[in-house]
Amino acid sequence: MVPIGYEYNHYNHDGPLLTVLISIHPAISPPRINQVNGPSMEDEVLVEYINGWKNSLFKEFPHLDGLIDPLVVNEKAMTVYIGRYLTPFEPPEQLQGSSDEETLKNLCQFVAAIPSAPNNQPILTRRIWLTSQTVLEWLVGGDEERAVLLHNYLAALHYEVYILLGMAVPEGETAFVLYRNKTNQTMRMINPTTGMNTNATDPTCALQQVWALFNQNNFWVNIHFKVHPSQLQYQVSKDDWRPLFSRRFPNPQLNTIQTPENLIYTSTSAKDVRQLEESIVDHLKQSFTKWRKTTRTKWNRHASQIFRDILIQTADGDLTPTSNNLEQLLETYKVFGIPIKTTYVNMESLSDMLYATGLHRHHGFDFALSAFIKSYPNHLIHIFIFGAYLENL
Repeated sequence: MVPIGYEYNHYNHDGPLLTVLISIHPAISPPRINQVNGPSMEDEVLVEYINGWKNSLFKEFPHLDGLIDPLVVNEKAMTVYIGRYLTPFEPPEQLQGSSDEETLKNLCQFVAAIPSAPNNQPILTRRIWLTSQTVLEWLVGGDEERAVLLHNYLAALHYEVYILLGMAVPEGETAFVLYRNKTNQTMRMINPTTGMNTNATDPTCALQQVWALFNQNNFWVNIHFKVHPSQLQYQVSKDDWRPLFSRRFPNPQLNTIQTPENLIYTSTSAKDVRQLEESIVDHLKQSFTKWRKTTRTKWNRHASQIFRDILIQTADGDLTPTSNNLEQLLETYKVFGIPIKTTYVNMESLSDMLYATGLHRHHGFDFALSAFIKSYPNHLIHIFIFGAYLENL
């Protein structure tokens, strides 16, 4: 949420807090993932050890059955140890800031700009984990692929970093990035889908349950009765975490499956970005007008330009965007608006988001619609939209 025209107070949490409980009656059990014993990249000794380790774990902690698996499916439909996806990646030169903190902020937004994979796969099948180069070429990925890419960037910046597997709201089963702040040594979490960076002790974070964490060295399962990230101690040497590899079966130090090991980046044309921005505004205005067939729609160009300037500030990370022209506008109009920030898939998805706001149902005197695109390497973009209706004071 972006405050416009009023004072913003900084709290210990990020944004408004709203808890919603939805229940189903009668209660139903979640479906189990269909575990198909297909071909594996790993040798039989490792596969048999991991399967035996899982069976022992699930007998002792049956609630974890179906939630974790150190073996995932790769692009060739073969199972592979999850740690093979982790290897340091040098960040794109365009995203490297004057400090590690600035670079980290840029990388979070870059990874969050990767569009989500369509969630239309059968519920009983396992997800396919794509390599990072494939994600950047196809411009699509899931929570896991974003977490892997962000982890590898942080590893190149010499952070102590892990990937958390668990459940979040509204994502459901997901993956977050956990790292240790270099300045104060606190543990922090990043939602790779939104780029939101929070303290691991924040009880209001989106991540609700932590089932396991892993890095290049090992895979650990949370066997503590507490599952909320704010209640956990991230000292994997303690008994609260059950390691996959130990002295009895040490980490075989497998090679990464990321190819190439140095990611290939392409530049994004500023001219193409500007043309797309204009096309988005035209498309949304035409759609908006169609939704109001029986009512005349008057566009306030001056207000639209003011809001675009504010969107530019927001895209640059300003939490309190403002403008002298906005103050003058507020002396004449009451402004009721809704901001939208999203990745780009197609025009229809943007129309659906704008339609869902319900702005077209209002009978304001004037309407304003603005868009701004923040571009990243490899044709990744974040779209900022602000739609509003204005009423005379």
